[in-house]
Amino acid sequence: MQTNSVQSDGQNASPPVTPGGALSGARILVVEDEFLIGMQLQAVFEEEGAEVIGPCATLAEALERAREGDITGATLDFNLGKQLVTPVAELLTQRRVPFLFYSVKTTHSALDPWRHLPLVQKPAAPDELVRTLASLLKLA
Repeated sequence: MQTNSVQSDGQNASPPVTPGGALSGARILVVEDEFLIGMQLQAVFEEEGAEVIGPCATLAEALERAREGDITGATLDFNLGKQLVTPVAELLTQRRVPFLFYSVKTTHSALDPWRHLPLVQKPAAPDELVRTLASLLKLA
């Protein structure tokens, strides 16, 4: 596993991405409140050539990052603690950014507007996440 260097301002420096991976050139927003899962997603996506934005563990942080710059795709955990990720999903939908949900199976009615999008159930094999996200980005 690759380690990140820390910049003088305390932020993680962006590690180099792998050229030619399934997500090469993509900028992926990762919204995940479980620290270890967020770090795993970051490592997997970076190994496949993506630049990862986040992981974002709170709704406020996710909304802030979702408003920024050029995002080509996203993975969203449906539940962020006791909050739902729906405001981020709404913002990404308005911005026409493709995304998937990476969460436990949920029947919550707040998910209804996005039932047509992929829901990858936790836990999932890294290759399943990469394949689903890469497929989604090709449709965008």
